[in-house]
Amino acid sequence: MEIDKSTGFLTETLRLGSGSYDFVTRVGGIAFGAVANPEESLKDQKIALSYDKSQSDGHRLTVSILGQVYRPFLPDWELIPIAKYADDSKNNALVSLFGPGSDPKKHKYNIQYHKALHNTLLGMRLLQADIAFMDLGEFWQLPKLNQETILGYGENQNLVSPEESLVAAQEIQTILNSEKFDSWVYTDNGLNVKFSVKDNDLQLNNTPYYYFWKTDKQAIERQKSEYKKQIGEYKKQMGEYKRQVNEYERQMAQYKKQAESLRKQGLVREQNEI
Repeated sequence: MEIDKSTGFLTETLRLGSGSYDFVTRVGGIAFGAVANPEESLKDQKIALSYDKSQSDGHRLTVSILGQVYRPFLPDWELIPIAKYADDSKNNALVSLFGPGSDPKKHKYNIQYHKALHNTLLGMRLLQADIAFMDLGEFWQLPKLNQETILGYGENQNLVSPEESLVAAQEIQTILNSEKFDSWVYTDNGLNVKFSVKDNDLQLNNTPYYYFWKTDKQAIERQKSEYKKQIGEYKKQMGEYKRQVNEYERQMAQYKKQAESLRKQGLVREQNEI
């Protein structure tokens, strides 16, 4: 775990993963780190990505595979933050409620964004994905500004009726109420993400998931006890090393004293032996 000095954002590498206690308690939120690889039929093929600003919004991402050009629909409000985030190989946390000063027990959260998502609609959408389970009765709806729902190009809130959305939210809330968990993280950690070409269209098989977790307090106490035991053993070993060093220094001082005495007596051969 480390802090990005330029943003103050808590970050975590995939070496720890979403199952790490530090990760879920300090980052949590939204964390994407999986890297998409080509499926077998595209392996070892030359693949190039570019941004064509001459095209209309939503079709500016150009993917070239074996000379064939694909333009998957991806509007700029999503594409540009995604590209900036993907360019950062060190971090895989996008949104966190656990920024400095947060106190979940008091429902106090300091929202932190990856720098690629600052002041973006995509950052807001990811925040919504993070906080949805706090109150599904409220957060199933898109937020409004002056009674107007702000939508990005390509978004459509009418795919499902409000009545159906509310029923689905209530069903999910019922399931969550029957389970005990401390928090969750929305992630793609551990997924084998592939991209392919099907029906002359570029496709990605990534399906992120919510990882729910709860603290095993007994396991934490066992770990603390084991750490204290290890620290005690390390201190014991360090004490023995110091004793050996002191004994070595004492012997060296004695040898030097003997050698100096032999030198003064002109006993060069004996001095060299020392």
